[in-house]
Amino acid sequence: MDVFNSLTNINERIDKIIYDRHFTSRLILFKGSLNDDIYPLYDRELDRLCYQILPKIHDNIKWLSLEVLSMGRILHAATYPNLYGLSLYNINITRHARLFCSKKFDLVFI
Repeated sequence: MDVFNSLTNINERIDKIIYDRHFTSRLILFKGSLNDDIYPLYDRELDRLCYQILPKIHDNIKWLSLEVLSMGRILHAATYPNLYGLSLYNINITRHARLFCSKKFDLVFI
């Protein structure tokens, strides 16, 4: 995400490359630390992602890796017609399982 943010809007040619479906099909949208802790993106980064970037690339996205605090904003930012995978981090299974229980799919925790 840091690289994506730093490269967007430099020029049209670079934008064409970084918005390509090869680079945007699988996104990790959180910050990690050296000791494997996971943190949400800063509000400013999340705003830019949700209002400017995701609406442009939503069709390309096949897999999203999210942490629970920004999950709602990211999932509501666009429709993801080609999304087939979702990795969730820092989620309390007992507390959040109800969000994913529906008649449309089965929820399996591994």
